[in-house]
Amino acid sequence: MLGLIVLPARLNGVPADAVPRAWIAAVAAWEQGQSRVAEPFAHWPTLLAALGHGYWDSELFRQPPTDDTATEQAARACEVNAVVGAAWLACLRFTVALLAADSPPAPIADLSSVCPEAARAAAFLRYEAEQYRHALDHAETLQLRLPMQGPGGRSRIVDACLIEEQALAGAMKVLLRNDRVHPWLGDGFGLIGLYRPALAGTGADMTISVDPALGVHLPDLWRALERLEDAAWGGERPSDQPRIGLAGYPDGRRPDTGAPSPNQPWWDDRGSYTLIAAPGRLPDGTAGSRLDWREDVLEALWTCYKPSGALRFRCADGVVRPFEACLPVLIETAQAAPDATAPPPPAADRPKHRLALRWPHPPRDPAAAACAAANEPVLLAPTLQRCLIAPIANVGLAPDQRHRLARLPDPECFDCIAVGGGVVLVHPNGVVLFDDWHRTPLDHGAIETAVDQVRRRLVLLAQTGAEASALLDGMDQHIRHRRWVSLTAAGNLDRLTGIKVALRRGLDQTAGANADPRLAALRASLERRWGIGDRLEHLERTIDELDRTLRAYAEQRAARLVTRLTVYGLPPVLLVGFFDFALTGMPRDWGALPGWLLGQAAPTAATAANSGPNWPALALFAGTAVLGMALMALGLALVRRLRGR
Repeated sequence: MLGLIVLPARLNGVPADAVPRAWIAAVAAWEQGQSRVAEPFAHWPTLLAALGHGYWDSELFRQPPTDDTATEQAARACEVNAVVGAAWLACLRFTVALLAADSPPAPIADLSSVCPEAARAAAFLRYEAEQYRHALDHAETLQLRLPMQGPGGRSRIVDACLIEEQALAGAMKVLLRNDRVHPWLGDGFGLIGLYRPALAGTGADMTISVDPALGVHLPDLWRALERLEDAAWGGERPSDQPRIGLAGYPDGRRPDTGAPSPNQPWWDDRGSYTLIAAPGRLPDGTAGSRLDWREDVLEALWTCYKPSGALRFRCADGVVRPFEACLPVLIETAQAAPDATAPPPPAADRPKHRLALRWPHPPRDPAAAACAAANEPVLLAPTLQRCLIAPIANVGLAPDQRHRLARLPDPECFDCIAVGGGVVLVHPNGVVLFDDWHRTPLDHGAIETAVDQVRRRLVLLAQTGAEASALLDGMDQHIRHRRWVSLTAAGNLDRLTGIKVALRRGLDQTAGANADPRLAALRASLERRWGIGDRLEHLERTIDELDRTLRAYAEQRAARLVTRLTVYGLPPVLLVGFFDFALTGMPRDWGALPGWLLGQAAPTAATAANSGPNWPALALFAGTAVLGMALMALGLALVRRLRGR
């Protein structure tokens, strides 16, 4: 925009030194990718970009349908020209007004008094800032280890933001570079991965750039994307008119084979590799790239620059291996292995694994120097923590799928507990013990004790839950099939009391008593992440309900027995005094009872007194008693019926 003003001025005799040097420096810095500014809302290039993009509609820049008529294509072209013309005119007026007011490009003192376009630029920039905050909520923020330019093989941790832009924005890069709140390092996002679905296939839809001020570059990513692109085209990638000007393909030739390079390769920023952009559209209108943003581009970025990529650790067996070759071991076998296709079970029902990693630092581990070069010092950034817990979180996946970017665990699904000599990462699937190079060695014994106590508590809760469930099933079977399954209330109460005593004893045996607050925090994290509290609360609630149910059932059976005794026992008791004569002469010797019942005379004497029972009186007694029982039963049924109403 400044060139459009300076060129006519120079052609009309304006000397070169009349052009403000501050403006030329601002344009040069912007074109070189320098986007770190002190005040974005008072920075002319940033405001100019927001003003120009404020006129654009992403729908205008989509590939038009192939079946459009010539009239429709001409109308669309006129609409695009009108929008671009209005944006250019507004930007020109804004810039001319600033120059006329002898204002520096930054900081601009008072936008409201410059021109209407200045106020519009500020409004569009505020809109883009609002869209940026919204997009950041859905973006992936990482810390990546990027190689530095120059010899030495150095690398550094850089905050990265992988963001999807729904509305075209001109100041997104400036907002990302100058964000001091959301990046972990607090110094802006040094790497920006920007995806614009509205510009799919144009070459501006997928870009990955780094801040030139950081001294890092992305050559490995460019080579990886070119390999993926070649594979995606399957040998049919157009190369009849190679693009010239790329350092990766000097003179339009592939450096390895000498074959012609692609017509539309990934842009390498003329060998600086600070901006990697997707291939442009081919002459026939087809997209120059067949790669997917998430499945291909972001996974390639992650493979090249993930913070754990070059790390090596001494594993539990004493062998120094690359991190991704360190496999977790099972520490709890009460449950089956998880099914990756099924919904995850509750934390308490998952098998638990342990991964022990020791930093192979030569001063503490001399054997590490013979196995591999020492690790470059790293920061335990949130992304590295997510990398370290990934083998545990993704233990149900194949080993080659556990460390993909798409499978990177969320920060909210695990805890990082700092202990003496290192950290312990706690996940519902297990723990990672990371022994780093601190002076204080990691107390493996205390940590293993805490982990084992929680593991034993899990087993205890599982066994107690199975016993309570068996008792509950027995009660259910008794209620459903009373004639086939017996249930003794007193016996089951004793059994339930034994379950409660065993549970309390086991909880006391697995209770932690750590004086170290860090180990106490570790124990609390283990119990929370492994679902101990929820499972214990559920189990105690189940046992209490069982206890109340059994006691209520016992009371109900006792009340039912009293009712039956009242209904069927009261009439005989009342009538037995009136019919006691029917049993006169009944012998006290049980051996003589059968003869007496048959009316046979005793061997010593035969008297009327022992001639047998009075059967007519007994029959009358039985009939009267049965009638009384029936009347009592009918009365009880009538009372229940009336109460039911």
